Amino acid sequence: MTSPPRMTLRWRLRPVLDASRLKTTTGLMEALQRGGARVSRTNLLRLLAGPPKSVNLALLEHLCRALACTPQDLLDWVPVSAQDKPTVLKAIRDQSRARAKKGQTPDATVLKLDAPRLSEEERRQVGGPRIRALAAHPMARRREEKS
Repeated sequence: MTSPPRMTLRWRLRPVLDASRLKTTTGLMEALQRGGARVSRTNLLRLLAGPPKSVNLALLEHLCRALACTPQDLLDWVPVSAQDKPTVLKAIRDQSRARAKKGQTPDATVLKLDAPRLSEEERRQVGGPRIRALAAHPMARRREEKS
């Protein structure tokens, strides 16, 4: 018996907004406020930037009314393919190298948020082994001295 393909939800608020009559964040914000939704501009920008961890059903209803769409338009079930992993690994490497040149640390939120999760082995390939707490920290030294 074969296992069903792994599926993931894809958040499509940005493409739906671009295809709607509102077109802009400001237009969407005004439509939501006219409809009685209580959402801050910051939270709306977060919703547009990537998939949220959770969505209030009332807000989902207001978004659908403002954009004249259905929840099915905002959320897609898509299969997670094995071909996505090399793309994600390459994106992580490229981002890490670019930020290392600037003296910055990599930021995982900039990567594709609907990408598949990486295994421990794949994480080691990209970033090395997990780092333990710094022993040089003053609190760690005090604990060692008391022992």
